[in-house]
Amino acid sequence: MNRIEMVRRIASAFSRDLSTYSINTSNVGKYREFQAYGLGALSWSRVDLPEANADALTVIQHKASQLGPKILVEDTSLDVQGANVGVNVRWMLDHLDQYVGRKAQIVTLVGVLEEDGKVHVYRGVLSGTIVEPRGAGGFGFDPVFLPNGARQTLAEHKNPQQTARYKAVQNFLHDRAWRIVPPLKDWSGEMQHT
Repeated sequence: MNRIEMVRRIASAFSRDLSTYSINTSNVGKYREFQAYGLGALSWSRVDLPEANADALTVIQHKASQLGPKILVEDTSLDVQGANVGVNVRWMLDHLDQYVGRKAQIVTLVGVLEEDGKVHVYRGVLSGTIVEPRGAGGFGFDPVFLPNGARQTLAEHKNPQQTARYKAVQNFLHDRAWRIVPPLKDWSGEMQHT
């Protein structure tokens, strides 16, 4: 089966035609998850986009506006009880001892500039608790995130169908937008530091 036939077969199971979409992420781990979650037949680009230092919706709105229509982008933030971590996850990992034991949510937003000229945003959420690092698998904050009802961190065992990224991708595949917003091509505020 060639690539186009594979895309058509996958697309027929969902509410949209995937043959004209592609994915942009510079993170190989995220791309592998996208593949496993139903987007494996899409082409992949690795443009490392600058990210606005803003709330998660503004970040994805800006990222989705940078590359043109029908290119999926993703951003994941961490909401920790009593803290303002958001998109500054790298900072949180350096200050982990302050957050152990707190409730948290991983929020993944997938955004795409559609042909209607608007950014369609799809959301997935996973609730849990911040713990001391455990496990060698995964990436990002997987070693410190224990999903509600689980005994293992995401780095120790990741049930694909229960991740925030999976939920966001499923919402995209079934065309269930969380928000539809105007494009944000230009950002005059601060950019995130890597």
